[in-house]
Amino acid sequence: MLQRLLVRNLAVIDEVEIEFQPHLNIITGETGAGKSILVGALGLVLGSRADVGLLRAGKDRAVVEAEFNLAGDHPIFDLLSEYDLASEDNLLLLRRELLASGRSRAFVNDIPVPASLLQEIGDRLVDLHGQHEHQTLLRPSTHIVYLDEFSGLRQQVAEFGQLYRRVGDLQREVERLRREEQTLRERRELFEFQLREIDAVKPSVEEEDELTREEQILSNVQRLQEETAQVVNLLYEGEGSALDSIAAALRQLERLGEIDAAFGKLASDLEQARVAVDEVAKSVLDYRAGIDADPARLEQVRNRLAEYTRLKKRYGASTEEVLRYRDKIAAQLSQFQSMSEQIEALEDEIASLRSRLAELSLELSERRRSSAGDLEKAVQEKLAELGMPGSVFRVVFREEEDPSGIVERQGVRYRTGPRGTDIVEFYISTNPGQEARPLAKVASGGEISRVMLALKSVLATCDPVPTMIFDEIDMGVSGRVAQAVGRSLRELAEHRQILCITHLPQIASQGHAHFLVEKIQKGDQTRTVVRRLDRRGREEAIARLLSGERLSETHLRTARELLAEAGEERAN
Repeated sequence: MLQRLLVRNLAVIDEVEIEFQPHLNIITGETGAGKSILVGALGLVLGSRADVGLLRAGKDRAVVEAEFNLAGDHPIFDLLSEYDLASEDNLLLLRRELLASGRSRAFVNDIPVPASLLQEIGDRLVDLHGQHEHQTLLRPSTHIVYLDEFSGLRQQVAEFGQLYRRVGDLQREVERLRREEQTLRERRELFEFQLREIDAVKPSVEEEDELTREEQILSNVQRLQEETAQVVNLLYEGEGSALDSIAAALRQLERLGEIDAAFGKLASDLEQARVAVDEVAKSVLDYRAGIDADPARLEQVRNRLAEYTRLKKRYGASTEEVLRYRDKIAAQLSQFQSMSEQIEALEDEIASLRSRLAELSLELSERRRSSAGDLEKAVQEKLAELGMPGSVFRVVFREEEDPSGIVERQGVRYRTGPRGTDIVEFYISTNPGQEARPLAKVASGGEISRVMLALKSVLATCDPVPTMIFDEIDMGVSGRVAQAVGRSLRELAEHRQILCITHLPQIASQGHAHFLVEKIQKGDQTRTVVRRLDRRGREEAIARLLSGERLSETHLRTARELLAEAGEERAN
């Protein structure tokens, strides 16, 4: 349940902290006192859109905290574990901060999270019905959701929705592949020509490097011959060559070694140098001997390099880029060859999934129609308790043919959504003998509120959301009907924690806890305070709902009678 709510610097609220109780929590207060701000604060901490205009004047940050105490097996803990947000106990702390810059921040157990995750968590914790939330019943698209909850079809609907989305994804993938196939078909001839042109050359980086080196040598044969001859002359053959000079120096060092042994080491080092020079000279001689002008080979090499140059002008700045382009178009051509096979495989999977969806949609439809009568009966009984005796409540089914529909049965395709092919709409007649018509067209505001309460009461045992908030559920009702609404809220509170904002004494008297919202003026500052009322305070608050600001003993007596009656009913 919602255990604690802290609101700071939001609109007229300076700071308010409320500790809510199990079962039915009543919230009353004069119009404009700040009750709607409390609902807005709850919406904010549950992930609704942040509006910087709600920030209290002169403040740079507003904070709303909601602390929940939940059963250890509540499914919300699976979601928290998935995001590594679970705490060691069964407490859950949600916080939303609204900054003057217009930004907002969301936290779960003091860990920053996206506002979207806060909303996902909030949707599983609180069912919030603001002043206009009952208007959702005027949208027929929501009716199937209520029926599915009553029918216990959550798991089956989830499976259908998963397969439905999978088919949609696959169909989009098939469309994408077909577009690519068409594009490749249009460019296929060009790619095949380019691939043949590149493969005819059979380029490789290693060959290009070797050809470039060979071309450099063949283009400079005369220079290589002349300069290698000079090298050989300087090292080996010429008068005063390096080898002759080293040999003379060696002889001199050997003579010096006879005087001082230290010259022996130097002689050994110089001998190594002589060997190295001799090897270099012989290598240059061998290289020079192998040099031979070959104009035919030079032309052949240059022609081959020209092929590389031509490819690089067309397909890349380097041979590496040419080869990458070659692999790319080869892959695309290969993809084109297999694309039809991919499309065929995807279409086979789609056909299989559609077959399963057809089975599931039929199962869902049969289950819905089987339980619709029970829902009709339960809602009608509840409406009678809520002052609408003789009302007729009907669940009307239909399906629409759609040539592009996903689900096909007996050769007919039907319009399909994530919940199947059924189109469900609630019909109602509030006057005996009157034909039932679409709920959205015939029900008044007060009747819509009571239908919503009836549905919520009927669905109470199958809805895992632990806390429900009703703001102005009493709209359009009074007197005996208000008493019935109050009793229904109290009965619903046996299964759920309920927060109810009301102006009706008949409803306020049914609460297990009563909170009064007041606006206090101090100087030029206005702020809202919330306090939990004791028995005397409840009597006065309910009396004011009966009479207005001026209290009389008669109104106080009536308030006591309402509280006593509610207490007796709770005891019963």
